[in-house]
Amino acid sequence: MELILASLLAFALATEPVHYGATPPETQEQRAQRLELIASVDVEVAHSDLAGFDPRDSAALLLAIQIHESKLDYYVHAGLDSPIGHQDHGKARCLGQIHTWPGNPHLPTAQDHRALAGLDRAATTRCASTMLKYLWGHARRCVKRANWDAPLTDREVALIAAAYGTGYCSAVKQSNKARARTFRRIRAQLER
Repeated sequence: MELILASLLAFALATEPVHYGATPPETQEQRAQRLELIASVDVEVAHSDLAGFDPRDSAALLLAIQIHESKLDYYVHAGLDSPIGHQDHGKARCLGQIHTWPGNPHLPTAQDHRALAGLDRAATTRCASTMLKYLWGHARRCVKRANWDAPLTDREVALIAAAYGTGYCSAVKQSNKARARTFRRIRAQLER
């Protein structure tokens, strides 16, 4: 687990930081500590029993989706209004930009939705856990596999990312392929 954490953290730290202008919400050191929390939670959740993926696939999926959905933005993580975007007009929460959807067992209720955002370990864990359950639900519906022992392919990741963005199995777009490429880069780093 320590090697996965070190690799995941290195990838997160190398991600282009959001430019906030003259008054950033955190110092570089504070950003590094926050990214360490995110990587640590992602690894912990990846090793839970929430999904049937290989833990390295789970960790890479979580970080790739977080990077593409929120750019690991401080304000998005904290649950505040972000200068980088409107967060689906206030409907999305946390680094995974999670929505509520009545009747969907993989998504939170409206009440639980508010608890997904926050800079503390508990909120970050709630967000990553919800993300992984949602990703796993889409994988089981949209990817045709007899078993989940082999690592995810880029095509499978793109299908999962497409469903994550729409809420149902759907056609793969360029943005989903970009998420798959990020996943592959993270996953390759986890193999070193």
